[in-house]
Parts: sequence; structure tokens; C-alpha cells
Amino acid sequence: MKNRTLKLPLYVWSTLALLSLTTSCAMVRDMQALKTPRYESGPQKGADYCGGCHKDIYDQWAKNSRHAVANSSGTFHGMKEKFENDLMLNTMMGVSMCYACHGKRATNEGVNCETCHGTTLPGKSIEETHAKKYEPGLADLKKPDFCPKCHEMNNPISGSAIMSVYSEWRKSDAGKKGITCQECHMGKSGNGLSYHGFDSGVRDIGIYKDDLAVKEIKLDFPRISLLLENRVTGHAIPASCGTRLLVMELSFRDVNGKEIYTLAETFTKKTELMANLMPYKVLKNSQLQSGEKRRLVFQLPLTLRGQVSEVIITLRFYEVPDEYSGDLKWANWASEPILRQTARF
Repeated sequence: MKNRTLKLPLYVWSTLALLSLTTSCAMVRDMQALKTPRYESGPQKGADYCGGCHKDIYDQWAKNSRHAVANSSGTFHGMKEKFENDLMLNTMMGVSMCYACHGKRATNEGVNCETCHGTTLPGKSIEETHAKKYEPGLADLKKPDFCPKCHEMNNPISGSAIMSVYSEWRKSDAGKKGITCQECHMGKSGNGLSYHGFDSGVRDIGIYKDDLAVKEIKLDFPRISLLLENRVTGHAIPASCGTRLLVMELSFRDVNGKEIYTLAETFTKKTELMANLMPYKVLKNSQLQSGEKRRLVFQLPLTLRGQVSEVIITLRFYEVPDEYSGDLKWANWASEPILRQTARF
């Protein structure tokens, strides 16, 4: 009788191999940490409950903050469903990793008041909860290491820095001066309380006004050069993992204003994927670091000699799911221009 080898699809063997790798104590601990909520467990009363007294803060959060839709947006559900449908990732991580940062599944309000401030004290009035828990807890919420609980992430297997906003801040001018995330993103509102809009480019691209600059545009045919500057003092742009891309689009026009050539340059973290979905390892980081001034040089086709009269430079953000590795045709969101500038020659 001949020996028979169990024939399984390569995908299954790969899954089993990767699962076997996760048996080391350190790796299991890191993976478990990614699946553990960064907020208190227990029932939440919901944002409406807090909004009864804190209407201004509630309105800022609901209207301006992407926190409010952190676990209800189409982008979130698209990613969650891909995890659920992938045997390896669902076995290793499950959707609990998604909800660990994006807010409690049962409440379905994303990152709401209780995600950051904690749940109410059982059997105590809201006044007593404020006096004994919320007010004393404000000191911890103002510390620089509060936000990176969700805004800093290393892949547990490769150790690669998939999201590194906190690390960027520590190296930045703002970090060296002790200017925290909260001081920039939660400045005082008109009522003297901290602003809770946590504005993002998705909801208000205007927050990036004057944060990026294009200077020293020179055409020395067939080369065109320019200087791109990130004026944000606390972190890189884009300030996220590989799904967010900053794209510079150059449109070259002739004397009649007709477009005759286009170029595009992308700034992001390019990652190697696990199971063609989950960022595993950073292959290349082209983000603009805080305070960086980067010289860019492009080569134009020789056939354009004598034809280029002007170039229109546009900067905008795109959001592309990880599995498409920055291919803009698969973008599920594109911003209005952050900057649009014309140089004539």
C-alpha cells in the first residue's frame, strides 16, 4: 500500500504555518493586546445620555468627529467583513481587533464619551460619578500617552510600525517642546471647555489649510523641480497607516490651457500584506515627516519641448483599502484639494 500525503490547498498550509508561529509567548501576548479593548468594559449609557447636559460637546463630536462613526462607517464595515471572511485572519485575530479601538460593538457609537472617559459608576448618580471618577480622571486624559493607545500600532508578528503617530510626535518639534496631541487637536472652545470635534480631513479638509506648501517650482526642460514642505509640527502627513495617501497631481498645460501631460506622486506607507489583507511589514515609507522639506524632481518627455506653458499642482488625500496597495482606481474616498497652485513658465 502506497503512503498517501494529505493534500490541502496551499492557502490552508500557509494558514497552519502562520498559526504555528503564533505559539511563542511574546507573540501571543502582543496579539492578545491588539484584541483587548483600549477602553473599559461594561454597559454604556451612550452619547445621548451625556449630551443631555453637554450639548455643545455632543454636537462637536457628532457633527465633526470621525470618532462618532468609527464603527459604523462603510470603510470600517468593509474591513470588518473582510476579516470575518478570511479564515486565517479571523482565526488569529477576529473582529475583536477592529472593535478594540473603534468602540463598543453593542453601543455602535464609535469612539463615544464613555470610550475615553469610562463608564458610569454602578449604582451611583451621574453627579457622584463626575466627582469621584470623571473629574479626577481628566489628568490621565491629558497625558501624551493616552491617544497612542489606539493611534500607534505595530504588527505583532513582524514588529513593523504600521501606525506610528505617537513615535513621530516624540521626535517632532512639538514633542520636544511638550506640546501634546490634546493641545493641538482639542483646543479650548468658546465655552472654555476642550473642543471635542477631533476634526479629520474626511469631514473637513480645511483643517490642513497652510499645513502644506509648494515652493521653488522650476522648469529646466526636460526636468521640473519643486520643494514640498510639511509645516505640521507634531506628526507626518498623512498621519495614518497605508490606507491614507497624500497625492500630488501635476497637470501640464500648453499656451491655450489644454492639458498635455500629467504626473502624480504618492506619499504613504507601503506595506507587505498578510493574507492579502492585513498590513504585515512596512516596505517603504514616503510620508512627509513633521517639518520636512522635500525636493522633488520629475522628468518630462522630450516630445513636450517648447509646449509647456504652465503646471497646475494639486494636493489631496485618497483612501485606498490595504489590499489594493495604493492603487487609486480602488479609492473609496478622495478629498477636495488641500492645495491648488499654478506656476507659469
